[in-house]
Amino acid sequence: MVKTLGFILNESHCDEQSIPIPLKLLEFLEKGRWDAFSEHMLDLREKGLDLVIVNQDISFSAQPLAPGIHLEVRTSIDRFGNRTLVLLQEIWDPQKNQRYCSAKVTNCLAEKESGKAVFLTEELRDLFDSCSLFLCPK
Repeated sequence: MVKTLGFILNESHCDEQSIPIPLKLLEFLEKGRWDAFSEHMLDLREKGLDLVIVNQDISFSAQPLAPGIHLEVRTSIDRFGNRTLVLLQEIWDPQKNQRYCSAKVTNCLAEKESGKAVFLTEELRDLFDSCSLFLCPK
């Protein structure tokens, strides 16, 4: 399942040629991640853990977009590693069924006190699965 967060593109999100500013799209990707995990972030913090981004691979489209259009951030789990959780995120125009941005975001869970990465136990994997994010079909 893909978690979707909608937003409306406005003029402040674009440059003079109506091309979305990459930094603004990064902010929307961040909001999409927070939305996807918001119901369980407190559970992680109570366990003394933080979800930390360790790598982001992002591709942006340089297509002009009209301010006022509705876009969606789609977030799903790509895979689990021993200590990592890889998310796939995309920004889409649902009206045109067109993708404008894609990102592969590698996260780890780190102990709040020491900053050390922890193994993703079955319990932690189940916690992420309960966020209504399932592994992407290959």
